[in-house]
Amino acid sequence: MGSTLGPFLFLVYNNDLALASELNVRMFADDSNLTMFSDNYLSLQTKLNCEIKKIDNWLKSNKLSLNYNKTEYMIVTRKKEKCNFCINIKG
Repeated sequence: MGSTLGPFLFLVYNNDLALASELNVRMFADDSNLTMFSDNYLSLQTKLNCEIKKIDNWLKSNKLSLNYNKTEYMIVTRKKEKCNFCINIKG
């Protein structure tokens, strides 16, 4: 059973997360979704890793931590070729 005040406090506390990076940030209750798109895999990988580092720095400066066990990423593409992505989410 969760609290009714918890999700509200989470949103108030994390409201400026969107200002920490160029990633598109969507927040709902106690969950955040970060998205980015590009036509080029290599530039996406480079830019995404840079933006994730910015998010990691924001979290640390706000005394927050990321639950790496619950953090996932997904690549959505129309291309049939396999892309080998190297995303560093563990700061």
